[in-house]
Amino acid sequence: MAKDVRLYLDEVLRLNGARTMGAVPGSVWDAFGEAEPGADFTRIYPFVAGD
Repeated sequence: MAKDVRLYLDEVLRLNGARTMGAVPGSVWDAFGEAEPGADFTRIYPFVAGD
């Protein structure tokens, strides 16, 4: 998922579009990837919820 969000943000940047909607999810997925490398994407909820 982090890769997909990053691809979206790269394309928005390339097109000079607004990054507002993607910036927060992008930073959350990046933080999740750093905190739980290799974890299944379904672990995002416990990560965000603080479980």
